[in-house]
Amino acid sequence: MSRFFFHLCEDRVLTDEEGGDFPDAASAIMAGLAYARDVAAADVRAGHLRLSHSIRVMVQGGEEIATISFDEAVKVVP
Repeated sequence: MSRFFFHLCEDRVLTDEEGGDFPDAASAIMAGLAYARDVAAADVRAGHLRLSHSIRVMVQGGEEIATISFDEAVKVVP
């Protein structure tokens, strides 16, 4: 298991200080995708959504393994 961190990049970066343990990078990226969708859903409930916001998935030690933008996390259909 490795520890991964999920930094929320909105108008400023909200740093994940706790992180979570995942068996591999793919599992952490899937968790980052779910987190992006959760935050996007909360934003929509509040009446707004910025598709340019993102989640940076970092492995312990500081290496970024993925950036998941909200426009990748959700499909907006007319």
